[in-house]
Amino acid sequence: MDYSRLLRFHEEKDADLTVACVEMPRERACQLGVMEIDPDARIVGFEEKPEDPKPVPGAPDRSLVSMGVYVFRTEALVRSVVEDAKRNTAHDFGKNIIPDLVNRGRVFAFKFHDENRKEVQYWRDIGVIDTYWEANMDLVGADPLFNLYDNAWPIRTYQEQYPPAKTVFEGEVAGGFLLNSLVAGGCIITGAVWSAPYSPTACASTTARRSRTPS
Repeated sequence: MDYSRLLRFHEEKDADLTVACVEMPRERACQLGVMEIDPDARIVGFEEKPEDPKPVPGAPDRSLVSMGVYVFRTEALVRSVVEDAKRNTAHDFGKNIIPDLVNRGRVFAFKFHDENRKEVQYWRDIGVIDTYWEANMDLVGADPLFNLYDNAWPIRTYQEQYPPAKTVFEGEVAGGFLLNSLVAGGCIITGAVWSAPYSPTACASTTARRSRTPS
């Protein structure tokens, strides 16, 4: 997502809060904040993890959910947090802060614009462990939905300085074997690895086997 578009939208609406949002299947929306909007994209209702998510008008099987990306007017955020601290609430953004701002402030929904250049829109709620695992498994595929190698839309993030990843053949057991995998800097692979992502400095021994199907 291009955050400059989100910021421009926030300023144009003179908003106290702007929530980035995306449509998703209604049966999965109960894991997220669900919102209702008017024709001007102003949020008129917000529920955190509802048992019965509100559908999108005209699409009964879809709901509009929060992506967990927010732009606040500083004064509005500080005022809401301070006032909520004085009340007997859960002191939770989704359950208390956002609904309070919806009721008395200018809160708008910015619909997700995918910059991924794929046929289908890509967004995953990786706060759910199964979805986190599925997103990682997608990355090791031959043509993943999320393209890490798009030079026109690079991912800018902090990266530690590690030595290069290394594969090692050691002893009589065949090792240092990689297939359809992502291996970060600092890794040492002396086992056989296929269809798996390895985080920085991870090691796979000569007896290691990693695959897409959990054992």
